[in-house]
Amino acid sequence: MKLVKYFLQKKAVTILLLVLILAGGLFSYIKMGKLEDAPFTIKQALVLTPYPGASPSEVQSQVTDVLEESIQSLGELYYLKTENRTGLSKITVYVKKEIRADEMQQLWDKLRRKVNDVQSKLPAGAGPSVVNDDFGDVLGVFYGLTGKSHTYRELEDEAKIIKNELLKIKDVAKIEIYGIQTPTIDVSVSPSVMAQSGITTSDIARAFEAQNKVIDAGQNRLRIESTGNFYSLDDIRNLTIVSRSGEHFRLADIAQIEESYQTPASNLMRIDGNPAIGIAISTVPTGNVVDMAEAVKKSIDELSQSMPEGYELTSIYDQGYESAVANQGFVLNLIISVLTVIAILLFFIGFKNGTLIGSGLIFSIFATLIVIMACGIALQRMSLVAIIIAMGMLVDNAIVVSDSALINMERGMRKRVAIMQACSTTALPLLAATVIAILTFLPIYYSPHITGELLSSLVVVIGVSLMFSWVFALTQTPFFIQEFVRRPRPEELKAALFDGKYYNRFRNALHWVLRHRSVTIGSLAIMLILSA
Repeated sequence: MKLVKYFLQKKAVTILLLVLILAGGLFSYIKMGKLEDAPFTIKQALVLTPYPGASPSEVQSQVTDVLEESIQSLGELYYLKTENRTGLSKITVYVKKEIRADEMQQLWDKLRRKVNDVQSKLPAGAGPSVVNDDFGDVLGVFYGLTGKSHTYRELEDEAKIIKNELLKIKDVAKIEIYGIQTPTIDVSVSPSVMAQSGITTSDIARAFEAQNKVIDAGQNRLRIESTGNFYSLDDIRNLTIVSRSGEHFRLADIAQIEESYQTPASNLMRIDGNPAIGIAISTVPTGNVVDMAEAVKKSIDELSQSMPEGYELTSIYDQGYESAVANQGFVLNLIISVLTVIAILLFFIGFKNGTLIGSGLIFSIFATLIVIMACGIALQRMSLVAIIIAMGMLVDNAIVVSDSALINMERGMRKRVAIMQACSTTALPLLAATVIAILTFLPIYYSPHITGELLSSLVVVIGVSLMFSWVFALTQTPFFIQEFVRRPRPEELKAALFDGKYYNRFRNALHWVLRHRSVTIGSLAIMLILSA
């Protein structure tokens, strides 16, 4: 009780601390990270293995089955989902839900080792396999880049310029570009020309094998990946083709060469029917997506002025706006909840006492904001709803201390003695009740399921705010009683503190329950069984 006595005696120190808490809470609210929803880890990974030219059945038997056998030995595996396409094996790995978020990266490293161990068993031309476990980033802002009369290659180049500029913005975690088309060079030979020259697609393929990777597209067409030692289409047009009879031909004389893109496309993006490239910007986990989105928008506006003619950037999704709307709605609900609680207190215990207890509620919320900012918890649906859930419990400790102090003064005690007596008799029981309330939510925090990760901030905020309610009930509440509550005069003291129609009814009911213990305990047991 020395701490309570100190705060009561050191008026200047107490006022300074309370002012700092209000200022710190306001500062924390402005500066802390703001998101729409709490971040969580998606416990699945994608194993992609290219096998150009292979049919789905060949992909399954020669690639997918080999990888599956190795991945199945992963002890943390839940199940696998496979998809075999022409030239591509796709395996989605789902791990057990009990795996905690902080163990996921180590698990993905183990998965990569399993996949790498069987790369030598894959057929020639297949692989290498790529393990993609990066599903956790929240794509806060999504823009689409279109350009009339511009090719996909030009759109991609312009998107990369924009990406490099946007990466300089604060709280931007990374930027992904969607809708990129794989460039190819198509060589088409008509059957009549092949018959006259004696050249076959095999002859043309052999000429390219030393320099570029060739993919047979069928129907007298070859699709060539644009890598290797060719630097222009003219280099390809001048390539010498040797027929089986030994004749030499210039490729441009027997085939049509044109630049194209992989068909069918792995992904396509269009805006209003026009070809487009997507630019997705993700926020750091503890970042402020609202401020980040505004900074991105400002940078996009500046870039739009300097972009070459024909390009246009379109906003597709802005999580900053969505988060601002969501947070404003919850903050409004929070303010209404505070006002509702205070209004009820004013109605039942009077204006002065209601204001006194309600002020403790404000200090608890502001102090909680300081702590959750220091812990790196962003302001999002879960952390905000936690304060609303705890709202009714935050005033309990202050009500008990305040009521006890007022009763002591009604009994004739001096103000300081009445306050110290109220704090000393209620401190430990209130602490026990507060800890029990916190422990009620603790199983959610330790749940290994995704629920535990998603709701972890809710548990932390409830626990912190309840503990602060206990602290302020024993510091700020006694101080406010000392400064703002008048001690009753001798002639105002009541002979009976708990007297009246409702008190008498309650007293009679309590006496009946105490006299009929067997009936009371039996009724409670029956209700317990019925509830089960």
